[in-house]
Amino acid sequence: MTCVIGYLDKDNDCVYLGGDSLGSNGWTKTVYKQRKVFHSKDTDNLIIGLSGTFNFQALEYEKLFDELELLKDKIDREYLITKFVPKLREIVNKYNANTNKNSLNQMEGELLFGYKNQLFQVQCDYSLLEPSIGFNATGCGYQVALGSLYTTKDTDLSIEDKIVKALEASEALNEGVQRPFYIVNTKNKEIREIK
Repeated sequence: MTCVIGYLDKDNDCVYLGGDSLGSNGWTKTVYKQRKVFHSKDTDNLIIGLSGTFNFQALEYEKLFDELELLKDKIDREYLITKFVPKLREIVNKYNANTNKNSLNQMEGELLFGYKNQLFQVQCDYSLLEPSIGFNATGCGYQVALGSLYTTKDTDLSIEDKIVKALEASEALNEGVQRPFYIVNTKNKEIREIK
């Protein structure tokens, strides 16, 4: 279940994340109050979006980055691979958010995160990716969302509106996506809710 979208705003030098609110075990579904997109405890300039187990929400309360690293304008790829990914793996295992409880090699889901003006994806095998197209999506609604984002990328719509349209398309065409939608960004603490 889930659709989480990340979008790099080059004009305003920030990143937006938007996500839905549905949770499911495969047989039943419920809309939850817990948001899948949020600001990190580390800094207002770091936002995280989650797909997969709700145990990932521990990431909202755990420190993920060294304070000195967050003083930089950009997070270095070497730092992300050698420091951030091992810290993420530690937290995932601490809160039982790994797929196979006997294996530390797979997360039960994926995450998107934005830091200032950088957008990244961490796949379930801890691969770290940075989309060249400037947007990405994860969760069961990701394909519909990416199609929508691609068709609106060159329009005059605001980035928030592009995200809302992609979430609406995912909601309309996928049983695993449902409102309310939430949008956060790396430039301020604002949380936009779309009912």
